[in-house]
Amino acid sequence: MAFIENSELICPETAVSALSSLVGQAIIPVPVLGAVIGNTVGVVMYKAVSSALSEREAALIERYFAEQRILDEQFAGEYQDLIDKLDAGMSDYLSVLERAFSPNVEIALLGSIELALELGVAAEEVLDSSEKVLAYFLD
Repeated sequence: MAFIENSELICPETAVSALSSLVGQAIIPVPVLGAVIGNTVGVVMYKAVSSALSEREAALIERYFAEQRILDEQFAGEYQDLIDKLDAGMSDYLSVLERAFSPNVEIALLGSIELALELGVAAEEVLDSSEKVLAYFLD
């Protein structure tokens, strides 16, 4: 991995060096001198631009991390609120479920009615009176 990263850094520098040597030789037709001057100017310009970009990238990354920290804090609060609501709802549901399956018949009947209503059964369909129970099973 380190080899690949180092290669990625060296390749642009090598390309800039070769290209600036070629341009320098073309502009200054003195053998070797044009290539050396072109290479020096090209490498200096490349390093200046790359360091400026690195600083800009670092600033962008820092701003991104700051925004992420703010969002993490915001979502952590919302997440905890949702967990608290879920715990409360689950506690209520389990207590209704416990009453619905109580060994005491009267408590189980009332718990079953409460459970049916809690689960969204229409009130007129819940067997909550003797008349409704008889009508349901005998009719």
